[in-house]
Amino acid sequence: MLRYLALLAAIVVAALAIWHPAPHPPMLAAAAAEPHPRPAHERAKKASAARALVYVVGAVARPGLYRVPASGRADDAVRAAGGMLPGADAAGVNLAAPVADGDEIDVPRIGEAPRKTAAPAGRSRRSRKSRGKAPPPQPVDLNGADAAALSAVPGIGATMAARIVALRDREGPYDSYDELLDVAGMSPARLAHAQPYLTLR
Repeated sequence: MLRYLALLAAIVVAALAIWHPAPHPPMLAAAAAEPHPRPAHERAKKASAARALVYVVGAVARPGLYRVPASGRADDAVRAAGGMLPGADAAGVNLAAPVADGDEIDVPRIGEAPRKTAAPAGRSRRSRKSRGKAPPPQPVDLNGADAAALSAVPGIGATMAARIVALRDREGPYDSYDELLDVAGMSPARLAHAQPYLTLR
């Protein structure tokens, strides 16, 4: 009788095991195979590496430091700074120029010569020199030079040189450098920049 009860109990236990299997253990191996997400500071570092930090100054709505795409242009930086003010000289800055980390973008006002800015570390001396024309080796005669010679003077350029010659032809030779302020677009700052490269004869 006892053996019969023991056999019956074993059959019941076996039946329960078949109809109610034990739950599967968590799939630790699958979880371990998944890559761990990168920390937030690493993701931020990678994102900032693809952007350039530039300094926008001059006639813009909000001068300051801005991050723009590393493949961006000066126009992107100016837009980030709120755009140009009404008195800005849009022709005074090359909006199509590519930007690099550490660049300074100066938007001049109408009649104001753009400031000279230092190139970021890492750019070669040759690239800095190639940005603009070299100043004339000797002072240019304000009353004798033609527009081409005057355009080589820093702070003048081709448009201003043509206006200087036109005023000289119309009203006669200049008696002083201050008379250049009568030329449309000439400002005291631009004159101060150009005067070391001029002479009056």
